[in-house]
Amino acid sequence: MNAGLPERIQPQILALYRARRDALCEAMEGHLGSLFAWEKPQGGMFVWATARNPSLDTDELMRLGLEEGVCVTLSSVFDVTGEDRRAIRVNFTLNAPERLHKGVRRLAAAARRLGQ
Repeated sequence: MNAGLPERIQPQILALYRARRDALCEAMEGHLGSLFAWEKPQGGMFVWATARNPSLDTDELMRLGLEEGVCVTLSSVFDVTGEDRRAIRVNFTLNAPERLHKGVRRLAAAARRLGQ
């Protein structure tokens, strides 16, 4: 009954993720481009963005982001010492483009509250 299902739905999933990735990167360019650098991923489910200013504390950015209604994954959770606080990982697979744009605007508002 489900034979071949993954092969049949893969093109639709890839198209969906591609559109969401592009929407996220577009929103980030418009609202966070001066604060973060990143490369558009060729695969996967996340954009890894590194703060241009080494003093930007993404742990604090996440705290303020949560107050704005948006959540990102911190680079400190991927660092065995927990000291790398310069980057964020943002998932693009779970939300529609409009919601990704809204989340990036909220993250930009949190960054402004940080004085960035």
